[in-house]
Amino acid sequence: MTYCNALDMIERYGTEELAQLTNQGVNHDDTAIDTQTLDRAIDDACATIDGYIGGRYRLPLPTLPRILTRFACDLARYYLYDDVLDEAHQAHKRHQEAISYLKSVSKGLVQLGFDDNHTKADTNNSATITSSGSVFARDQSKGFI
Repeated sequence: MTYCNALDMIERYGTEELAQLTNQGVNHDDTAIDTQTLDRAIDDACATIDGYIGGRYRLPLPTLPRILTRFACDLARYYLYDDVLDEAHQAHKRHQEAISYLKSVSKGLVQLGFDDNHTKADTNNSATITSSGSVFARDQSKGFI
């Protein structure tokens, strides 16, 4: 399943950064995005997500949770950086956050909002008010009212 696309990546990180990342070691125009490299990183990110959530949910998912789009973009960006990141870089931190979240989903600690049959999980988002009864009722007043 595809969780993000090139447009999602451009909206999040900009054309300039993606052009620099996709043209490393390639003799192309440095101002244009190498779509093959970008698509490969996106495919790798989507495969990573499928690997984590495929054991918990039947794929493809019926709808795409927005958080998976964000994490797919973060993973693809991390893969584009390849070996030039240190642990203090923002892309590395986002990668760690995405992997941590996906591990939680695979363990069942975090839900994506679907059950095994691809239907939205039932939620009880309504308020219920109960009363212990009336304090001052005519039948309980014992002649006072």
